Amino acid sequence: MPDETGRVSGRSHVGEATILGLVLLAAIGVGVTTFSQQYGYHYWLSMAPIFAVVNLLTSWSRARAAGQNAGSILLAQALHWLGAVLAIYVIFLLFRMNWLSDQESGVLALLVLALSSFLSGVHTDWHFCIVGLVLGAIVAGAVFVQEFVWMLVVPLGVALVVGLVWWFGTGSPKSPPSGAGA
Repeated sequence: MPDETGRVSGRSHVGEATILGLVLLAAIGVGVTTFSQQYGYHYWLSMAPIFAVVNLLTSWSRARAAGQNAGSILLAQALHWLGAVLAIYVIFLLFRMNWLSDQESGVLALLVLALSSFLSGVHTDWHFCIVGLVLGAIVAGAVFVQEFVWMLVVPLGVALVVGLVWWFGTGSPKSPPSGAGA
């Protein structure tokens, strides 16, 4: 957008591109987990470090630009994201022990990533708050759709069974009794 002098400001869209990229990676993860639990497991374990690296680079850059001690910020964020990676690992251990289903483990992994992103954004770059909120909305949407689908499938299944019973019970032509009509 031009300023008073008519020049276009040098505003960078790196933050917006970061949000879009991380949300797209998470959306891909939802699809991967839906179709293959084995690939989903590896995908989510790799996504947390990717989110961490992006956050660490952003935090380091902002801290240097503001003249802050980047070392303490990087240490805090590294520990924060290490906790997220370990939490996702535990989720999939619970899956392997049959304490969680594949759908539950994928949604919980995304929830951990959403919460970690949001809290990271509270302490570093506000863009990560937005990423966390969008990921949380994806979790809520996935759960809502799953619940809504069951609310449709069960009544439709019952209607189908009733319809088939009626069709085969009363809808088929009856053969006349033998000896009648002679």
